[in-house]
Formats: sequence, C-alpha cells, structure tokens
Amino acid sequence: MHEDQGDDSARHTEQLSALTLLMYQAAQDPERWAEMTALLREAAIPFEDDRLYQQPNRRRRMLDALVPHVEQALRLGEQMERTRETRDLAVATLERLPIGIAVVDAQLNIITLNRIAAGALSDSEVLSNHQGRLRINNRRQHQALHEALARCLEQGSHHALPLTEPATGVTVSLLVCPSRTVDMEDPERPAATLFISHSNLDNLVDETLLGDLYDLTPAESKVAKGLVSGHTLDRIADDAQVAPATVRAQLKSVFRKTDTGRQAELVSVILSGLAPLAPCPAERAPAARPEPPLDLPVLDSTGGGQLTTRDGRALRFHQYGNADGTPVIFFHSVRGSRLEVPGGADILQELNLRLIVPDRAGYGLSDPLKDRSIDDLVSDLELLTDHLGIDRFHLLGYSLGGFLALHCASRLGDRVQRLGLVSALGPTHLSGDADPMRGLFRMVVGVADRAPDLMENVLNLVARGLVKNPDKHLRRFVTFTSPADAPVFAQQRHRDAYVKAVKEAYRNGCQGFVEDLRAVARAPEPDAAALTMPVFLWHGERDGQVPVAQALALDQWLPNSRLTLEPDGGHFFVYDRWRAILTRFTEPV
Repeated sequence: MHEDQGDDSARHTEQLSALTLLMYQAAQDPERWAEMTALLREAAIPFEDDRLYQQPNRRRRMLDALVPHVEQALRLGEQMERTRETRDLAVATLERLPIGIAVVDAQLNIITLNRIAAGALSDSEVLSNHQGRLRINNRRQHQALHEALARCLEQGSHHALPLTEPATGVTVSLLVCPSRTVDMEDPERPAATLFISHSNLDNLVDETLLGDLYDLTPAESKVAKGLVSGHTLDRIADDAQVAPATVRAQLKSVFRKTDTGRQAELVSVILSGLAPLAPCPAERAPAARPEPPLDLPVLDSTGGGQLTTRDGRALRFHQYGNADGTPVIFFHSVRGSRLEVPGGADILQELNLRLIVPDRAGYGLSDPLKDRSIDDLVSDLELLTDHLGIDRFHLLGYSLGGFLALHCASRLGDRVQRLGLVSALGPTHLSGDADPMRGLFRMVVGVADRAPDLMENVLNLVARGLVKNPDKHLRRFVTFTSPADAPVFAQQRHRDAYVKAVKEAYRNGCQGFVEDLRAVARAPEPDAAALTMPVFLWHGERDGQVPVAQALALDQWLPNSRLTLEPDGGHFFVYDRWRAILTRFTEPV
C-alpha cells in the first residue's frame, strides 16, 4: 500500500514536472497554446486519478506547486511579448525613414534592415547581403568598414565611408554609428547602425501622401515626385505621355500650392516634410477592408438590447429571427458571445423562431461579476425574459453553455418548455468515464477556482494570440485539439462566424470564461426530478473536448431525454447541423 502510494507520488511528481515545462514553452510562444492543450492532456494525468481527487490536501499541494510556475511562465511570456512589440515598433519606424538603415553586429551579421537598405544591397555592385552578412565587394574597403565598426563599438564614435560603384562611378555613402538593440537570443550583443545613401530616389516619395499634404491632384503629384527623383520636365512629360506645356502648367500649380517658386526650393520642401516617410505604393499594405456586416437577420435596426440587473450590472443581448416567433434562449459556449449563432440566422424566419442570445456576465459587452454562481445566472435569465415579456420559452445550451442551461432549467420549472443540449458538459456528479471533471479540465477548473486572477491572465494571453492571427490559431486548434472538426472550419462562413463570436467574447478579457469555470467547480448537483420537460441531446461521437460517454450518461440520468449521436461529429458539428437542431423547437409542445 505504502509502495503504491510512493509510486503514485513519483508518477505525479514526474507528470507535474512535464506540465510545468509545457507551461513555460507555451508562455514563450502564445501561438502554441492549441498544441499545448493537446499535450497538457497527457501532463494532467495525475488529475485523472480519483484517489488523488478524493484527497483535497494532496490535490491542493499539487496545485500550490503548479501555480507559482504558471505565474512565472506568464510573467516570462508577458515580458517576451513586450520585447516583441518594442522590436516590431522599432522595425516599423525604420521602414518609415527615408534612408537605408541596417543594424549589424561586430561581425557584420545583419540583425535587421529596412526596405530601402535591402533594396540598396540588392541593386548595388559594391555592397551586398552575403548569406545574412553585409559585405563590400572590395577587399580594401571591406577591411576599412571592419576597422570603422570596431572603433565605433569600442569608442562609441561615428565614421563615414564613401564607396564608388565600379560601373557607374556613383558614390554610395556609409555612416557607421553605435546602436542599442534588443536581441531575443543575446540581449548583450553589441550592435551598430549603418546609414546607407543611394542615388535611386524613384520610390522614396509617396504620391498619395504628397497629394494629401499639399492638396495636389494625381497628375501634380507625379510632377512633384519626378522632380524629387531628379527627372527633367521633358522626361516627366514623356513618362506621362502629355505635352511639355501641360507639365509646366501643372508645375505652376504645384508651386502655388506648396508656396515655392523654384524647382530646387520645391524639392527641399518635399524632402524636409513628411512625404518620404510613407511606404512606397508598391509596398504599401492593402487598405483594410471594412468588416462585413453580420449576415444575420435581426428583429430591429440593431438586433441588440441592454438591461440593468438587480445588482447594477449591464447585461447585453442580441435577438435574431421573427419578433413574433417561438422564443428560444441560447446559452453560448466559452468561446462565444451574443454574436454566436453557429449555423447562421438565415433559417430563423423560415422556422418562425425568435433566438435570444445574452452575453453572460464578463463576456462581450456584459459587465463582469466576481464569484458568480448558478443562482446569479438564473436571476439574470429571469430578468431578461421578464424584460422581453416572455413567460415560457425553450432553452438551448452549447458546450459549457449546456452545463449552465441544464442547471438553470432544473430551477425554472415549467417556464422552460424544451431543453436542448449540444456537445454539452454534464453534471459533475456523474461518475466513471463520463465524468466531465477528468484530467485536463479537472486541473484547469482547480487552478481557476484557487487562482482566478492567474487563470484570467493565462487565458488573456491565449486570447491575444487568437485576435492577432485567428486563422493560424484556428488551424493549430483544429490540428491538435479538435481534428474531427476540420471539415467544419474548412468552410469560410463557419470559420468567419466562429472568429467573430470569439473576438467579441474576449473583447474585455477572459473574466467571463474564468467565472464560468469557477461556477462549474462550485455548482451543486441539479435535481433530475425537476427536469420533466422534454430534453434533446446532440453529441458528436468524435468530440475531442467533451467525450461522448458524457452524453450517454446524461441520457441515462435524465427522465425525459432523446439523444442524437453524430457518428463523424466533433465538438463543432453544430455549425453543420444547426437547422436540424432548431427544428426540434418548432414541433408542437
């Protein structure tokens, strides 16, 4: 017995070490959280052990050992994120400067280049980027650059080197200056900045910005840019395929608008202004397209509404479909919000349904509520339905929203006509393989309950990665966590709907998610005898997040349920089966 306990303790220690390592890895690369989730399932094996879970003191010791490492990993992740943001800002600033800039180390290894420097190294016959190192294609001049760089790093001095292009005789100038730069791998790495002049100014000035700054027409902007590039009026006319007299007339207009009188004065004004600081048109990022409107029919001009709860919080909700239709309250998932309508709202009018989706406290635009419970959710639901003048309604819950809908329905009696649960987490008292509080989820709920602020910070880090690059995050999520859902998210409309709902869910952080987890941890067992309404269950047999055994156990436990299994369905099959699910609420009661 004691030997078994010793083996268990050693195994738990080993698993905890693996879990800690994974936390640090994920903190350094937020985009790996989806991958980490899959690996964490293995690392959370100790929490699968019912003997451990039934011993609060041992469980508490494990969480107490884990939490400091999570906090430290999170601080490391935040520090690295700030460093990345600082570096990205510095690089973006370098791109705006109207001169070639290269940051190099003592061996002339290139740390970063702006686009003008990269172009100069590509076009020049005397300078080049040779496998990531800056090189002068003249041994004597290259040695002079090395000596200047050494003095710069040692003494903090500045040095200028004139270089000559062999074929054209054009002079290229280098200015070597000391630099402080942040290197992720070696913060102490000495570096210098090289300013590189070049004779090709064709792409230096942005015509659009010239027009904005001086109120020039597109044709006048081309004339001004041509003069800055050193072109004659005749060449400008030839390039534009217009008469020289037309260009001279345009130049007079440019003089008037820029308050100049000579070509040299005009060039000086332009180069000393802001026009060179914008990226050239060929490299400018495409303008952001306006976000398409929600392709969701709604009840009024906004579809939304807000009410104030009894404790003074703002509770936001959205309505879709037919204002006179059968009311269905939808409890969104932990990745959702009032914008989560998994299969779209286009069929609601056809089915004569009125879908009402509230943001739970802390999600979207609803104010957060610390330490909220099932009682708080029931109170909010009663207030919402009273506000809308709805006496009886159907209740539909998805994923963890299904867990909450089940508990609410058990307390609202015959106000709930039908209850629908999709990919739903069930009551925590269910035992065996159907227990939703196993493994990773058991550990996450434990951390959320004991250290909610820490869990919120961890989830905020994940949410930032999602908002920054939703497509990449979703690809990783499907690959490592939910592979059965790949066909669902291969459809652009489903992918867009999912991302829109998630972004809104975490608009103000992840406190709502954390409080959902804490509510799960503290939820009492619901009363099965109170769940006399028809209950419809839908579950994917390949659900990687809530095992299908949970739905089977729920179906056995509920007194009046009907279970539909989707053989190839993952956790997100609801996006493809939305019509069939909603149709259940159109049948006569």
